[in-house]
Amino acid sequence: MPGPAAGRRKRRGFASLAVAAQALGCSATAPAPAPAPAEGSLALASGNGTVIRCRDPAAPARFPLAVGVKTNRFYHATRAVALWEAWGHLVGHGLIFVSDAPLLEAEEGGWSASTVVVEDAIDDARQAAYVPPWREGGEDPKKIDPFALPQLTRRVAALAEALLFCFAEAADWFAIVDDDTFVRPALLSASLLRLPSPEKEPQLLGVPTSSDRFTLAEHKEKYGSSMHCGGGSGVILSRSLLSGLGRILTACLDGPARTTLAWYWDEVELLGRCVYETYQLNCSEPAELQGSSEASNLGLMLGIRGQSELRELEAHVQKKLGGKWESLNIATLHPIPAEWMKRLGDLFGDSAAWSSGSFAESAEL
Repeated sequence: MPGPAAGRRKRRGFASLAVAAQALGCSATAPAPAPAPAEGSLALASGNGTVIRCRDPAAPARFPLAVGVKTNRFYHATRAVALWEAWGHLVGHGLIFVSDAPLLEAEEGGWSASTVVVEDAIDDARQAAYVPPWREGGEDPKKIDPFALPQLTRRVAALAEALLFCFAEAADWFAIVDDDTFVRPALLSASLLRLPSPEKEPQLLGVPTSSDRFTLAEHKEKYGSSMHCGGGSGVILSRSLLSGLGRILTACLDGPARTTLAWYWDEVELLGRCVYETYQLNCSEPAELQGSSEASNLGLMLGIRGQSELRELEAHVQKKLGGKWESLNIATLHPIPAEWMKRLGDLFGDSAAWSSGSFAESAEL
């Protein structure tokens, strides 16, 4: 793995970044700690283009589920637009995008979602979207400069801060998903209503994945092994957990680093190891979120491997469910190409069955 260019060696937000860099055989200079965000502020949003609409007069007073979406400027015109048209509009004011640049499509399209912009010199220098090695057409891992990877951890921290700013008292559950994740918000909300109170019990829900191979040896030795929510299908936090995370965001960002790529592994560094370090809380998949062997129940949070498995899913629905996608008990599906996103919204029938105005009411049924 090549070393970083000299001008890329200074990173904001991780006081012990050198530890993580040494684990990769690289070197780095530790930056000054970031200031603690003031309560009720958006201190971590660092760029022009942040637009907060969650408190608009037209916004509902309560949201059974608030959703944060991770995107970047290279996918605004494709993934972000497809997501909004497929299911984002159903969540409406309850949805927040976080990106590395202003989301002009939201402004031009009159979307009711909010946008948080977190600018960074590393992200600004990128000429094309980063595609992970495990994705089709992904980059060669031998040629990846680790210090040029997207600064996702700080971006997701700003998203968590914005979710609290907007919905600390207005939502019970919070989902953080990628911009290529298809979500059925009403079904997911109805499933979460069957779980213990989100106000009393911190809960981190998703697809449990071992954090060991991402974790620095000294952090694992001190705190032990843990499970983060992986696979891209989404991370769900209860209100009490998000409130707790809000109190430790600065400590999570300022280090010491917990994982080998602390600035990039947001689901492991921030939502995984930092949460585990403080609350000894692992990602879990309660029975209410697990699937069964029935044809309609493949798992509430489902991950697929490329378009071939998506076509297999389509064949399964045709053969086992008579083409009735709405009978398929899937609340999140990842990864979904932009050209498939809107189609899935139409196939599941959610766009016809739900409107943004009735979403909150329908989820309580």
